[in-house]
Amino acid sequence: MSKIITLTLGLALAGALSASAAVPGLLNFQGRLLDSSKLPRNGDYLMSFKICNSLAATCSAPCAVGNPCLWTENQTVTVTNGVFAVQLGAVAAIDGAVFAADARYLEIAVAGETLNPRERLTAGPYSFKASVADTITDNDGSALLRISSVAVGAINNENQIVDGIIGNADISPAAAIAISKLATTGTLGANVIVSSLAVASANENVLSLSDTVTGNVSTLRHGFTPKASGSTTQFLRGDASWAPAATMKFVIKEADENVPSGTTLQNDDALSFAVAAGETWIFEFRLLVNNNNSATPDWKAAILGAAGWTCQVLQSGSEPAGTAFLQDDTTDCDAAPTAMTNTVISGSAIPYNVYLQGWITASTAGNVTLQWAPNTSGSLTVLKGSYVIAQKAGGI
Repeated sequence: MSKIITLTLGLALAGALSASAAVPGLLNFQGRLLDSSKLPRNGDYLMSFKICNSLAATCSAPCAVGNPCLWTENQTVTVTNGVFAVQLGAVAAIDGAVFAADARYLEIAVAGETLNPRERLTAGPYSFKASVADTITDNDGSALLRISSVAVGAINNENQIVDGIIGNADISPAAAIAISKLATTGTLGANVIVSSLAVASANENVLSLSDTVTGNVSTLRHGFTPKASGSTTQFLRGDASWAPAATMKFVIKEADENVPSGTTLQNDDALSFAVAAGETWIFEFRLLVNNNNSATPDWKAAILGAAGWTCQVLQSGSEPAGTAFLQDDTTDCDAAPTAMTNTVISGSAIPYNVYLQGWITASTAGNVTLQWAPNTSGSLTVLKGSYVIAQKAGGI
């Protein structure tokens, strides 16, 4: 019958270790092996070592984390005058998860003879768990970070989150998240709410609307405004907003406008929009007109631009009772444009629709303005609610 008297049990340290060095996964174990007469033994012995989860319960194979036997290995150990030393884990590395609980016991068998009682493992071996900590806690014990929720490689050695998901969290505007830390592509998940994101002009193309899931970001609700950046992609910016007028125009006439008599073309009081040199715009004027107080005022209209501008405009419309509205067109939209006319409107105080559709290219900066007048002298009114909508070619 053999007996072991434990001399030391502790962490194996192979030379000086820096504060950031990994836990080595080895345990130094020393003891004295005596025979039944309490005399020291000599020679080489096959020893079996197990780490068990209880002092006396069965600790048989298979040995793995989660089982009664959590770890095992066999070594041939030299005993001199009863004394031996061994590094546990030299054959089968000891996983830090072995020490996830506070009661662990070392069982030793010499040449097939299991020695009793098992040795209680104390504080030293639990340093293994430092390399696989479950939770980082505050002084009061409350969890600050649950490590099991952080994927391997998600946080690098510069304390940067390099991969992962921030879920259901408010990021304060004072957090000062650098736009350089955002990937050039990515997805904002559904129902993301962001109160503030400052984006410098130099980095305006880092987070683009093309990288967001459709409908996930509401520019009205969350304060994001897209800004044109010289291409067909819109970008989210915090230091400047996208002015829709740069690429789209929508002007509504808010009051009736009447010409009591005369046939001279006049500029509409409201229906006009500005354009820059070299731009081409597609437009449509939709007008509700009333030839009140005269049976035959008829209608004429033109699109006023500037010298050297080019255009193509078609005038059409509709009249009550299915009466035909004669179409007319023009390619003259300069500083003295040619009028498009209709001379068959009949009846008094009858509203009708006029549509002017086309395109215009501006060689200089200026305004695109609707002109109109009676074709035959009489009272004519363009009603409130008439409007123009225009889109710059290649604008969004």
